[in-house]
Amino acid sequence: MAMRRAPPKTGQTTFPAKALLARLCCSSATWAGYLPDGFRPAGLKNKGYLTASASADVRQKLDKPVNHRSAGQQQQQQQQQQQQQQQKPQQLDSSAVDASLTRNLGGQWSRSRSEVKKTAPQPFLGLPVAGRVWELSQDPAGCREVQHAMDLTPDDDSLLTIALELEGHSRQAVQCPHANHVLQKCILMLRPEAFQFVIDELLQCGFPLKAARHRYGCRILQRLVESCPRRQTADLIDALIREAPSLACHPYGNYVIQHLLKHGSDGQRADLCRCFRDNLRDLSANRFGCAVIKSVAQFCTPTDQDSWATGAP
Repeated sequence: MAMRRAPPKTGQTTFPAKALLARLCCSSATWAGYLPDGFRPAGLKNKGYLTASASADVRQKLDKPVNHRSAGQQQQQQQQQQQQQQQKPQQLDSSAVDASLTRNLGGQWSRSRSEVKKTAPQPFLGLPVAGRVWELSQDPAGCREVQHAMDLTPDDDSLLTIALELEGHSRQAVQCPHANHVLQKCILMLRPEAFQFVIDELLQCGFPLKAARHRYGCRILQRLVESCPRRQTADLIDALIREAPSLACHPYGNYVIQHLLKHGSDGQRADLCRCFRDNLRDLSANRFGCAVIKSVAQFCTPTDQDSWATGAP
């Protein structure tokens, strides 16, 4: 194990210091005059080492940063700073301007700045959508713009103008992830007779069944069942009831059937129970069909439930 060397005693010079002093005695070094007393070789004058007796003025001068620029360079920099200050535009005090205007115009300009701010027109939040409803409805941001414009529309005639721009595009809107929201908004905000064109377009070429099995189309059918009188949707609902057993077991169609059981007439519920009478086992084995069975028990009359459960006509 290596032995640690004891530290030198107070006032005793260490070996490195002794070696340095011996080297300085053998050769002349110009910087040796800056060494403190005891390290500076004999015969050399102290050139600037600060001792405890050094005056405060000397220390303050030495502490100042050295400026290597000449007097001419400093003067040139000062001139540049003055020119920059002269070139800056003067910033007027707004309160002083208000006061001078009030005085000069003889009271004609009497409104204060706060009053002007209060009376400034506010920007309209919704952008005009007239003539671009179908184009905007197919876009994620555009469909929100159309719905926002409908919320701000003050009368039914303006709402109808917006909705009629979707005429001829209902089947496309039903399957669009963005336009279906605009179509739902129209169904919820307009009078039932105003969106008859939606029902007419859906009834073409057996489209109700395709819409019922579509992830967005099923929502449109649910809104129609909720909002329209039964006579208006009779043909649409009849087409759905004929395929009720298969729709009841479909991931999206089952929601349409449940809505029919909840919002349909007693006669429509009885027709649905008769359709399910021969398919009870299939419905019970399907997770979507089980939800439909629960709706039957919740919304159908006891007579319809008994005839459906017992198989009686």
